[in-house]
Amino acid sequence: MVSRYRLLAVLLSVFVVLGLVVAFVPFHALESETAVDSGVGTARANDATAPSDGPLRLVVLGDGPFAEQFESSLAEQLEPRWGTVERVDEPTPGETPILVVGMAETDIRYNPVSPTAEATVEFAFVGSGNGTVAAQFARGETPMVITNETPYVVQGDVTIRDRSSGVASLPGYRNLVADRLAESLAEALGNAPGM
Repeated sequence: MVSRYRLLAVLLSVFVVLGLVVAFVPFHALESETAVDSGVGTARANDATAPSDGPLRLVVLGDGPFAEQFESSLAEQLEPRWGTVERVDEPTPGETPILVVGMAETDIRYNPVSPTAEATVEFAFVGSGNGTVAAQFARGETPMVITNETPYVVQGDVTIRDRSSGVASLPGYRNLVADRLAESLAEALGNAPGM
């Protein structure tokens, strides 16, 4: 009798530990299929191009673990081009270029062996540093006029759809999706005319 209770206690402990690992420890061993859709528009006054010297200010309009991982990964993706990526909380006007990203939609359907996700962001890069214009675009609003004060603007959206199979924890899968979204946004921005 005592050994049955001991076995039950051990099994219960194992399930509790596995549950905690899946819920809190970031890991994944997955094969993924990720589809990317993006649309990018560029407004250029007098054939302006993106400023070539850094730093770049980055603002991600969103909260929570997914937005935090996405912001961190996006900063890493942008550093080779800009050297310094300064993460700031608010899209205020400034002297250096600014990229504002709005987290439009995130739908992660998690299970440990076949998670799926769809995530969309809207973004705006303003070479002059006008954070107000960048924030309007990133929120899906369209500023009334692009002027010589904002001669180079890139605006767009990126959506990824991921299907994976294997084994993953929720934080591990969430990080994978955030990293893929960041890579896709950095690529879309880097391919914009004048960039």
